Amino acid sequence: MKKVHIGYNIPTQEHVFIERYYNDDGTQAVKTVISCPDDNWNYNMDFLTEDEFEILTDRDESQSLKEEIYLDNLGGEVTSYFIFF
Repeated sequence: MKKVHIGYNIPTQEHVFIERYYNDDGTQAVKTVISCPDDNWNYNMDFLTEDEFEILTDRDESQSLKEEIYLDNLGGEVTSYFIFF
């Protein structure tokens, strides 16, 4: 199993991480989770497409595009917990 781990370490904010697990040959996502260990919450994000996941992992993509993906998939209540960069 292959794991991709993306961390957002923002001063004055909680740490937010996205973890995506792939099958053994790395061709298909098996599980995707967004979590904040400091605040003890996590949400299932298995519904993210590979394209959306690539945007979220790319630091050169715009913050507004990432925010749109999070809002579409998680809703405003969850996304109010963190800032996108």
